[in-house]
Amino acid sequence: MPQRDEEKVQVPYFGSANQDNTANNIVEKQQLAKKQYESQGSHWIHTLLILLLIGSVGAMAYWGYDFKQDQQQRELLAEATESRIAELEQLLADSTAEAEKSGQTLKQRLDEQKKLVIGQKELMETQYREYETKFSELIKSADAKQAEQLAAFNFEIEMLEQKVKNAQEDAQEEMGFMTSQQKTALSGLEDRLAEMDALRTNVTNLEITQTKQHSVQQGLVEDIKVLNKDLLASTEKLNSTVLDLTKETGVVDTHLDDYKVAVRKALRSLSSKIAVVAKKVRPKVGSSLNKRVSQTESAIKAIDGSRALVNKEIQRLKSKVNKIQLQLQ
Repeated sequence: MPQRDEEKVQVPYFGSANQDNTANNIVEKQQLAKKQYESQGSHWIHTLLILLLIGSVGAMAYWGYDFKQDQQQRELLAEATESRIAELEQLLADSTAEAEKSGQTLKQRLDEQKKLVIGQKELMETQYREYETKFSELIKSADAKQAEQLAAFNFEIEMLEQKVKNAQEDAQEEMGFMTSQQKTALSGLEDRLAEMDALRTNVTNLEITQTKQHSVQQGLVEDIKVLNKDLLASTEKLNSTVLDLTKETGVVDTHLDDYKVAVRKALRSLSSKIAVVAKKVRPKVGSSLNKRVSQTESAIKAIDGSRALVNKEIQRLKSKVNKIQLQLQ
């Protein structure tokens, strides 16, 4: 009994136990009690179903709200990712444009240096031909003038020697009849002989001077030959330097072309991935997009590094060009 009270079981009332009823009344009362019991059980079932329905609706509403918030966050993440990708694409385009501009500037600089080297080479060759012509004319003129002077001095010396010889013969014939006047004349003749010796000394000095001038002229010719040899060596060195610069420019152009191809491939891959992100926005896409963005940023950093290398190569080539200009000056 105490257990039934605790469970609160409702027992239908059948009247007093001492009441004298017919069998029909008992059956009717039993049926009535059964209906009451069934109606009370169905009431509890309806209540339980209503509670379950309310709980399900609340859970669905909460799940729908959470899904909507998650969907909005994914959409915002996708928009931010697309904006970041657009910025990275613009950065790639700017880097490509600047690299192309640097390559074109370097190529134009090298073309100008080639023209300058060719002009300097032609100018040096022209000056060398002019100097060679002037030295040849100078040598010929000096040789002709000195030959004329030497012939004139030799003629005068021969004339004087002949006169001296004649005078000596006359002196020997008239030695026994020498007078004071003849002695005076002989003294004058001795003075004349002294002058002739001085003149002979001058002629000898002139010949020595002529020999020295000829040696100087030969030295000038040798200097011209050495200058020509140095000029040819310098020209070959300049041509080799220009060829090296041309090869290095070709290498830089090749690197730039490879860089452009890699950038185009990266942009095409990035565009296809953006299309996939726009069509399929799922919870795992956010991490994938972050991974792609980080990879793109790494690619940008690598491109900046290669760009720094290209600028370093350009500075090295500019330094070589400046050295060439100093050599030409």
